[in-house]
Amino acid sequence: MPWRATPEDNIRWVFDSDIDNTDVAALAAVPAESMNIPDDERVQLQ
Repeated sequence: MPWRATPEDNIRWVFDSDIDNTDVAALAAVPAESMNIPDDERVQLQ
């Protein structure tokens, strides 16, 4: 069974200090596009 992140998981990304912020934003957009927060959890976050 593949590992799946849950709201309780804390995923830490470590980048070299000379990486461009644009590269980091582009990489972060990849999982963000596939994330689906249930409506009841979204309301709690607001």
